[in-house]
Amino acid sequence: MPSPPAFSTDFAMPTAISVP
Repeated sequence: MPSPPAFSTDFAMPTAISVP
């Protein structure tokens, strides 16, 4: 599974926790 979008708060993976 590819990395979540930049707007992904942390619904799947705390990766791009920058923009809600």
